[in-house]
Amino acid sequence: MRVAVACEGGGVVSSQPGHCPSFVCYTIDKGVVTDCRNLPVFDNTPRKAAGLLKALGLDALIAADIDEEMSRDLTDEHIEVVLGEGGEVREELDDYLARLLSGEEADYAE
Repeated sequence: MRVAVACEGGGVVSSQPGHCPSFVCYTIDKGVVTDCRNLPVFDNTPRKAAGLLKALGLDALIAADIDEEMSRDLTDEHIEVVLGEGGEVREELDDYLARLLSGEEADYAE
């Protein structure tokens, strides 16, 4: 499974993934993070970000908020959009994985 977290400076989850400066991309195997890479995005736009995330073969994107068009573009590509609390990047990922592994419903963007 591959998950990206929209990131603002200082390791905080972004509320604007279509304009954020980077994505922290994780590879997860059986609930364990096996790889983590920061992907800087220059001159980011919602359409460009959605295309990039699709090209990366992601399964999910975590953000504090997301605009409707970008959410629709991602869900059309079968990328799950998960709304977090806007805290630290790794904490949001850990919360998402805990909910996923326990079978709890996550906050999904519509």
